[in-house]
Amino acid sequence: MKDKPYLFIAIAAIFWSVQGVLGKFLGTDLAPMQTAFARIFVGFLLIFAFTFIRHREELRIDTSDMFKLAIMGIVCQSGTSMFFFHSVSQTSVAAATALMYTAPIFAIFISRMVFGEKITPLKLLAVAVCSVGVFLTVTMGDVGVLTGSVVGVLSGLGAGIVYSLNSIIGKSIMRKCSNWAVLTYSFGFGSLFMAPFCDPIGIVPMLAKPNVVIGIILMGLLPTFCAFGFYFTGIAKGAQPSKLGIVATLEAALAVIWAALLFGEPMGLIRVLGILGIFAAVYILYIENARAAKATGVAAVVADVGQAQV
Repeated sequence: MKDKPYLFIAIAAIFWSVQGVLGKFLGTDLAPMQTAFARIFVGFLLIFAFTFIRHREELRIDTSDMFKLAIMGIVCQSGTSMFFFHSVSQTSVAAATALMYTAPIFAIFISRMVFGEKITPLKLLAVAVCSVGVFLTVTMGDVGVLTGSVVGVLSGLGAGIVYSLNSIIGKSIMRKCSNWAVLTYSFGFGSLFMAPFCDPIGIVPMLAKPNVVIGIILMGLLPTFCAFGFYFTGIAKGAQPSKLGIVATLEAALAVIWAALLFGEPMGLIRVLGILGIFAAVYILYIENARAAKATGVAAVVADVGQAQV
């Protein structure tokens, strides 16, 4: 796994994909925003505990970096949830999810501007196939789900933009800070910012219910601590933001598969085609990475031969 950063992103997608299963387990005891806050806050506690025990010295950072991490926590961690749930309230879960997964499109162009990452034909093909695949998977091909409030649609696109910024801002900050320091502070600031908007005190009485306690702990552990831990490790190991967003959409395919296997939710031909599209997009990236690695290897051999001749 040492030289395969996108494998870490794929593992993160597996952990993210169980959010729907855990949401079913929690039931309707918590409001959506309360669930989002609980996930981020418990995730922060677990991330902080792990970082304090294993990487304590990495928590010492400059004031300027602290400010950047506060912005990241507010914009990326809490912003994604707030935009997403506002979009859900104005449109539908399917529409909001499909709009949020426009993130790879934004990531390709923002990464080009920020990091100078190349926009290749294969990368464009991968993001196009991925976008269509996600749409078919989430909506079963029903374009009508996107009708509704303009504000709701814009909020969904806003969720996609800030979701794409997670890896871009994270990669930028990780030039000076470790991935675990970035996670600790961004989730800490994110949970602080979200608190006034989701009535965290109202969660306390619900803790008398075992399903709520277990659900919140698992939400903080699996799709937060584990998922983001693998995700940011992948970034630290060199995953490009313009590519990892496409790999991360495996979450949508896996979430639908979990729902079909565990809850008997309908699959259908359209949805199967969408899932295959997502996997095809990831395979296209694999082809591009293989070509890039081969080209790099050839260039290295040519350079070695040139030096030997000199």
